Amino acid sequence: MNGIKLVEDTITIDELHRLADWIKKDPRLTKGELTKDFEKQWSGWLGSQESTFVNSGSSANLLMAAALKYGKKLKNNTIIAPTVSWGTTVAPFMQLGFNVELCDCELDTFGIDPIELEKAFIKHDPAALIVVHVLGIPCKIDEIVELCKKYDVVLLEDCCEAHGAEFDKSKVGTFGEMSSFSYYYGHHMSTVEGGMVSFNSSEYYEISLMLRSHGWIRDLDPAKQQEIISKHKISDFDAMYFFLYPGFNIRSTEINAFLGLSQLEKLDQKVDARNKIWHEYDKMLHGIIQNQKPHNNMLVSPLAFGLISDNRNKIVKALQENNIECRPLICGSIHMHPFWKKGGTFKNAELIHKQGLYIPVHHNMSVTDVKFASKVIQKAIQ
Repeated sequence: MNGIKLVEDTITIDELHRLADWIKKDPRLTKGELTKDFEKQWSGWLGSQESTFVNSGSSANLLMAAALKYGKKLKNNTIIAPTVSWGTTVAPFMQLGFNVELCDCELDTFGIDPIELEKAFIKHDPAALIVVHVLGIPCKIDEIVELCKKYDVVLLEDCCEAHGAEFDKSKVGTFGEMSSFSYYYGHHMSTVEGGMVSFNSSEYYEISLMLRSHGWIRDLDPAKQQEIISKHKISDFDAMYFFLYPGFNIRSTEINAFLGLSQLEKLDQKVDARNKIWHEYDKMLHGIIQNQKPHNNMLVSPLAFGLISDNRNKIVKALQENNIECRPLICGSIHMHPFWKKGGTFKNAELIHKQGLYIPVHHNMSVTDVKFASKVIQKAIQ
């Protein structure tokens, strides 16, 4: 047994050879037509109106936060975020001056708890909510959508670990105003580094195009550019460097888009393979250890297999001794990290923080791998 890695051959040697052959043709390497093609094909695959390609999933969250801020549609600057999430799910909103409040998770999906969420909506009257589909298990998005409608809250989705996961046959990332995805090397598909924001709002999409590239207007369609040129009484020449927003430079490149187009062709196949591996784990470990429990109307597209155990240290030691990679369950709880200054008590998230871990799921794993890893865990907790 050579061990079981968390990541294996996300980008194949064949894809790298094709990339090298393409680069030898001396193409445009900075953002160009391949980026637009990738954005269009991704939107079609996901089922969103538009998408904006950026240089990481973290930048995708940053772009969502900034588009939300400058969209000027919010009733206030308070946003609710899940305790069980990622540092750069929460940090961009803090950095952009939002008042961030946390909400506890529930222990079926490890996603945000709708019961606790309604309490948070009543207490804080937020303008927005960001949810995370933890490790590719959809959260209880139907209940969350209804609460957002009831309390007039703008919904955002962090799907960075959840490409292809579905709720009632609709892909996650299509339920909110905006959604983020990551194409980091260890995820379902990879552009080495990269991310995407997808939109169900043309207004937020147009703002995102400007914010992504310095705040300038030149990436907008010509009609929209002319509207801004007329409004501000500038020349077409000056419009080349005309900045409407205080933006960033979080563009990706044509190299990354080339890989993205290639990876997208295989994504459904990878999602199916990951789903099967996850369910093999679930069969092997059912009733033996606590893991995520998706509902029947959820299609799992797992980044990994998440566990909770008061024997975590024993399990980790056994896995490492058998050359099986594992990690803490993403950030655990945000409120237990030093950058979070508000404190708070979040019972379920604290349990995950202290006892949570995840083990490998990827498209190259076999049932034999699952059985081996499961037996190592079973033996560790006997």
